[in-house]
Amino acid sequence: MKTLSRISLRNAVLTALFTCLLVAGSVAAFAVPPNQVHLSKTPVQIQGQCCQDVAGESVQVSEPAETVPVIVTWSVQYTSNGPFDFGIRVNGGGCGDFGPTFMPTSSATGLPVTYQHVIFPNAGLLKGINTLQICVGSAQDNDNTLVLGERTLAVQFSK
Repeated sequence: MKTLSRISLRNAVLTALFTCLLVAGSVAAFAVPPNQVHLSKTPVQIQGQCCQDVAGESVQVSEPAETVPVIVTWSVQYTSNGPFDFGIRVNGGGCGDFGPTFMPTSSATGLPVTYQHVIFPNAGLLKGINTLQICVGSAQDNDNTLVLGERTLAVQFSK
């Protein structure tokens, strides 16, 4: 009977160890390098037409020798007195349209929205480090004002 108890205890310990390793491995698999995520808590006010860079609102991703598409996610709380357009600047290029780009007027305080864009290699992604930056501006009137509240910007490889 003691032998059976030892085998059961050993199996329980091995099962628990294996489960812990699986959980730890899955958490590490979803970890994102720090330069691929940007969190801003300081409000930013923007006035005028497109395309103005949002200071500090950029992330970097290191592309392999054969470049692959990336997914850029921008979650933002904003208030505006008119519609705004935004895009993503790839490696200092133009303010690109890689997905939804329209931010409607929002008189609500801190309207939360999330936008996702897919950027393909032919849009200017290069082997090595690539910088992706948010650019924004009024869609209609130079006097419109946009206030960006808390926001996150993240980039990851598409799978």
